[in-house]
Amino acid sequence: MRAPAFSAVRSLILAMSVTGAVLVSGCTRQEVAPPPVPVAAWTAEDGSAVATSLVEASLKTPWANSFRERSGRIPQVLVGDIRDRSEVQVDTAAFAKTLGQALLASGKVGPAGEKPDFTLTGVISPSTQKIPSGKVVAVDLSLSDAAGTIAWKDSLEHTVPERLPPAPPAAK
Repeated sequence: MRAPAFSAVRSLILAMSVTGAVLVSGCTRQEVAPPPVPVAAWTAEDGSAVATSLVEASLKTPWANSFRERSGRIPQVLVGDIRDRSEVQVDTAAFAKTLGQALLASGKVGPAGEKPDFTLTGVISPSTQKIPSGKVVAVDLSLSDAAGTIAWKDSLEHTVPERLPPAPPAAK
Protein backbone atom coordinates (compact mmCIF):
# COMPACT_ATOMS: atom_id res chain seq x y z
CA MET A 1 0.00 0.00 0.00
CA ARG A 2 2.89 2.21 0.32
CA ALA A 3 3.49 2.31 -3.38
CA PRO A 4 0.14 3.89 -4.28
CA ALA A 5 0.52 6.50 -1.51
CA PHE A 6 4.07 7.29 -2.60
CA SER A 7 2.89 7.58 -6.20
CA ALA A 8 0.06 9.95 -5.18
CA VAL A 9 2.45 12.17 -3.22
CA ARG A 10 4.85 12.21 -6.16
CA SER A 11 2.04 13.16 -8.53
CA LEU A 12 0.91 15.90 -6.16
CA ILE A 13 4.43 17.33 -5.90
CA LEU A 14 4.83 17.23 -9.68
CA ALA A 15 1.47 18.98 -10.19
CA MET A 16 2.40 21.67 -7.66
CA SER A 17 5.77 22.20 -9.32
CA VAL A 18 4.23 22.62 -12.75
CA THR A 19 1.53 24.95 -11.39
CA GLY A 20 4.14 27.00 -9.54
CA ALA A 21 6.32 27.28 -12.64
CA VAL A 22 3.36 28.42 -14.72
CA LEU A 23 2.34 30.96 -12.11
CA VAL A 24 5.87 32.31 -11.71
CA SER A 25 6.50 32.57 -15.46
CA GLY A 26 3.14 34.23 -16.00
CA CYS A 27 3.86 36.78 -13.28
CA THR A 28 7.15 38.07 -14.60
CA ARG A 29 7.36 41.81 -14.54
CA GLN A 30 7.84 43.61 -17.81
CA GLU A 31 9.46 46.98 -17.43
CA VAL A 32 7.95 49.70 -19.53
CA ALA A 33 10.05 52.79 -20.07
CA PRO A 34 8.38 55.97 -18.87
CA PRO A 35 7.58 58.52 -21.54
CA PRO A 36 10.42 60.97 -22.21
CA VAL A 37 10.39 64.07 -20.07
CA PRO A 38 10.86 67.38 -21.91
CA VAL A 39 14.07 69.17 -20.96
CA ALA A 40 15.37 72.63 -21.70
CA ALA A 41 18.15 71.89 -24.18
CA TRP A 42 20.26 74.45 -26.06
CA THR A 43 20.37 73.70 -29.78
CA ALA A 44 22.34 75.02 -32.74
CA GLU A 45 19.33 77.20 -33.54
CA ASP A 46 19.55 78.81 -30.09
CA GLY A 47 23.26 79.45 -30.60
CA SER A 48 22.71 80.95 -34.03
CA ALA A 49 19.90 83.26 -32.86
CA VAL A 50 21.89 84.51 -29.86
CA ALA A 51 25.12 84.92 -31.86
CA THR A 52 23.38 86.86 -34.62
CA SER A 53 21.64 89.19 -32.16
CA LEU A 54 24.76 89.91 -30.11
CA VAL A 55 27.09 90.32 -33.10
CA GLU A 56 24.65 92.75 -34.73
CA ALA A 57 24.43 94.69 -31.46
CA SER A 58 28.22 94.81 -31.13
CA LEU A 59 28.73 96.08 -34.68
CA LYS A 60 26.27 98.93 -34.11
CA THR A 61 28.74 100.37 -31.61
CA PRO A 62 31.86 102.25 -32.80
CA TRP A 63 34.62 99.85 -31.72
CA ALA A 64 35.19 98.23 -35.16
CA ASN A 65 34.97 101.48 -37.14
CA SER A 66 37.21 103.31 -34.66
CA PHE A 67 39.82 100.59 -34.95
CA ARG A 68 39.67 100.65 -38.75
CA GLU A 69 40.08 104.45 -38.81
CA ARG A 70 43.12 104.27 -36.47
CA SER A 71 44.86 101.29 -38.05
CA GLY A 72 43.71 101.32 -41.67
CA ARG A 73 42.45 97.71 -41.50
CA ILE A 74 39.59 95.70 -40.06
CA PRO A 75 40.10 94.33 -36.54
CA GLN A 76 41.09 90.72 -35.97
CA VAL A 77 38.92 89.12 -33.30
CA LEU A 78 39.59 85.94 -31.35
CA VAL A 79 36.61 84.24 -29.76
CA GLY A 80 38.00 83.23 -26.40
CA ASP A 81 36.55 81.47 -23.39
CA ILE A 82 32.77 81.07 -23.24
CA ARG A 83 31.64 79.56 -19.93
CA ASP A 84 28.36 77.79 -19.29
CA ARG A 85 26.99 78.22 -15.79
CA SER A 86 23.41 77.55 -16.83
CA GLU A 87 21.33 74.43 -16.37
CA VAL A 88 20.73 73.86 -20.08
CA GLN A 89 24.07 72.28 -21.03
CA VAL A 90 25.31 74.61 -23.73
CA ASP A 91 27.96 73.26 -26.10
CA THR A 92 30.25 76.24 -25.58
CA ALA A 93 32.73 75.17 -28.26
CA ALA A 94 29.96 75.08 -30.88
CA PHE A 95 28.56 78.41 -29.63
CA ALA A 96 32.02 80.02 -29.80
CA LYS A 97 32.40 78.77 -33.37
CA THR A 98 28.97 80.20 -34.26
CA LEU A 99 29.96 83.57 -32.76
CA GLY A 100 33.17 83.57 -34.82
CA GLN A 101 31.31 82.71 -38.00
CA ALA A 102 28.76 85.50 -37.39
CA LEU A 103 31.57 88.01 -36.82
CA LEU A 104 33.39 86.99 -40.00
CA ALA A 105 30.17 86.97 -42.04
CA SER A 106 29.65 90.64 -41.16
CA GLY A 107 32.68 91.60 -43.24
CA LYS A 108 33.63 94.15 -40.55
CA VAL A 109 35.90 91.76 -38.65
CA GLY A 110 38.72 89.51 -39.73
CA PRO A 111 39.92 86.20 -38.32
CA ALA A 112 42.40 86.36 -35.47
CA GLY A 113 46.00 86.06 -36.46
CA GLU A 114 48.88 85.41 -34.10
CA LYS A 115 48.14 88.67 -32.28
CA PRO A 116 44.41 89.35 -32.23
CA ASP A 117 43.33 92.96 -31.81
CA PHE A 118 40.33 91.98 -29.70
CA THR A 119 39.16 88.95 -27.72
CA LEU A 120 35.50 88.10 -27.23
CA THR A 121 34.64 86.22 -24.02
CA GLY A 122 31.42 85.40 -22.28
CA VAL A 123 29.34 83.65 -19.67
CA ILE A 124 25.99 81.90 -20.04
CA SER A 125 24.16 81.79 -16.73
CA PRO A 126 20.68 81.16 -15.39
CA SER A 127 18.36 84.13 -15.49
CA THR A 128 16.24 85.23 -12.57
CA GLN A 129 13.26 85.18 -14.93
CA LYS A 130 11.15 82.02 -14.55
CA ILE A 131 8.84 80.52 -17.16
CA PRO A 132 6.58 77.45 -16.93
CA SER A 133 8.04 75.41 -19.80
CA GLY A 134 11.70 76.02 -20.42
CA LYS A 135 14.62 77.97 -19.05
CA VAL A 136 15.76 81.53 -19.54
CA VAL A 137 19.50 82.08 -19.75
CA ALA A 138 21.48 85.28 -19.68
CA VAL A 139 24.26 85.45 -22.26
CA ASP A 140 26.86 88.06 -21.29
CA LEU A 141 29.61 88.86 -23.79
CA SER A 142 32.48 91.32 -23.61
CA LEU A 143 35.06 92.36 -26.17
CA SER A 144 38.45 93.48 -24.89
CA ASP A 145 41.34 94.98 -26.80
CA ALA A 146 44.93 93.71 -26.51
CA ALA A 147 45.50 95.93 -23.45
CA GLY A 148 42.48 94.41 -21.68
CA THR A 149 40.26 97.47 -22.04
CA ILE A 150 36.63 96.55 -22.63
CA ALA A 151 35.59 97.91 -26.02
CA TRP A 152 32.05 96.49 -25.96
CA LYS A 153 29.87 94.61 -23.50
CA ASP A 154 26.28 93.42 -23.79
CA SER A 155 23.84 90.93 -22.33
CA LEU A 156 20.88 89.13 -23.82
CA GLU A 157 18.26 86.94 -22.20
CA HIS A 158 17.28 83.94 -24.30
CA THR A 159 14.46 81.48 -23.70
CA VAL A 160 15.42 77.85 -24.20
CA PRO A 161 12.14 75.95 -24.65
CA GLU A 162 11.55 72.47 -23.34
CA ARG A 163 12.07 69.84 -26.00
CA LEU A 164 11.78 66.08 -25.98
CA PRO A 165 15.18 64.44 -25.82
CA PRO A 166 16.29 62.58 -28.94
CA ALA A 167 14.99 59.04 -29.19
CA PRO A 168 17.54 56.33 -28.41
CA PRO A 169 18.78 54.32 -31.38
CA ALA A 170 16.55 51.40 -32.29
CA ALA A 171 17.72 47.98 -31.17
CA LYS A 172 18.83 45.70 -33.95
